[in-house]
Amino acid sequence: MSTLPSRFRTFLSLIRPSQVQLRKLRAAHLLLSRHLRHSPELQPYFVSTFLQGSYRRSTALGALGDHSGSDVDLVLVTNLDPERHDPESVLKLLRPLIRRHGPTWRVQERSFRLSDGDISLDLVVASAPTQVDLAYLRAEAAAEPLDDNDLPSAGEQNAWKLQPLWIPDRGAKSWRRTCIGSA
Repeated sequence: MSTLPSRFRTFLSLIRPSQVQLRKLRAAHLLLSRHLRHSPELQPYFVSTFLQGSYRRSTALGALGDHSGSDVDLVLVTNLDPERHDPESVLKLLRPLIRRHGPTWRVQERSFRLSDGDISLDLVVASAPTQVDLAYLRAEAAAEPLDDNDLPSAGEQNAWKLQPLWIPDRGAKSWRRTCIGSA
């Protein structure tokens, strides 16, 4: 007779992604992150990438029902100004990068879905101007060059992590503020 803890472990093994799936998910999100970080077209806008969602919290479920498999939510943090870049222009900026990277992809309301067999990545674009960007914008507006004293501290440069992000919503044709930051 099996005990409740062993039945629960069995249940968890049935709903969690396998070790093979987890290795594939990890390889896929690391490859996409590297691709984004080193893309020349994205360099002026790139701030960071981070994981969110069930995969990040180690609560991801394996393939169930009609789902094609586990997915990873990768957030691409940019310094795109929501006032100057509508959601459609963000799509136009990223479409060539996504085409070069992914085998199969589609545009969703607030993300791109990249799929390869039993692996799916949801790439979410977000806007969070960094303090460095703001310092450069202030210097540009004042028509004065920046020196080392003008640059924010390392802590200030990472302050965007504590702030809500802005996500382009194609359906609403506007940017939507997230409820929490990425920390």
